[in-house]
Amino acid sequence: MERIIAFFKLIGRRADYLLHHLAAEDIALLVFAIVCHFLPWGWALLVADMAAVAALILKEVYDFFHQDTQSVELMDVLSGLVSIAYVDIIIVGIFAFL
Repeated sequence: MERIIAFFKLIGRRADYLLHHLAAEDIALLVFAIVCHFLPWGWALLVADMAAVAALILKEVYDFFHQDTQSVELMDVLSGLVSIAYVDIIIVGIFAFL
């Protein structure tokens, strides 16, 4: 029974990492899509990165103050940072050839 519970906890943690990954990616892309109409694409990418990192950090701060229902994990932030790097690579790859 303990192995089954441990297995479901592992799945839950991996799903949490995936959700942080997708949320940071979506925030970065959405902010970039909006800001690139007002700034050059390089500055828009910087603003999008800062917004996504701020969202990741604020989520972990929220988790810290609500530890009865949330858990603070470094892997959540790292998963989000990986997705931000992924977005940066894609956007630079697209705009570098325009």
